[in-house]
Amino acid sequence: MKWIVRSLGALLVAVLVAHVAFHLGSSAPQPRGPGFGVSAPRTKQHTQPSPVVVSTDPAPDWETTTQQFVQAFLDHSRTRSVRLRSVATPRLATLLARTDPAKIPDGRPVGEPRAVAETHETVTVAQQLSDGSAIALDLVPDPTRAAGWVVTSVRPGAR
Repeated sequence: MKWIVRSLGALLVAVLVAHVAFHLGSSAPQPRGPGFGVSAPRTKQHTQPSPVVVSTDPAPDWETTTQQFVQAFLDHSRTRSVRLRSVATPRLATLLARTDPAKIPDGRPVGEPRAVAETHETVTVAQQLSDGSAIALDLVPDPTRAAGWVVTSVRPGAR
């Protein structure tokens, strides 16, 4: 009977130590994203993270990413999927690569892209097209991208 009590006591101490260690570790300050004020997620990595950051622009440029995405999105050629991968999330680029070409708008961008909603974490942009339609994009900061932003979604916009 004594060995059961000792085993349960040791188990209780181990659980208590793990609980305290977990909560002490989570109270440490979170690292900040480079220049965006966005907290980076805390993850344990078994590989060495790459120190190379593609974006050297001190003020990331969502307008450049938007223009590049719109041009790639409206592209009917074989280079469309490659161009989309450079400015969209992998999932979005894959989904758009599977789009029926007949469903791709025939218009061209008209005017400059316009931010319709903006926070430090995301920008929603509207782009008018020459065929009378419009598209709306959501972008988030991504320091690994050339312009510092990546498109996460696209949908029909307000005309």
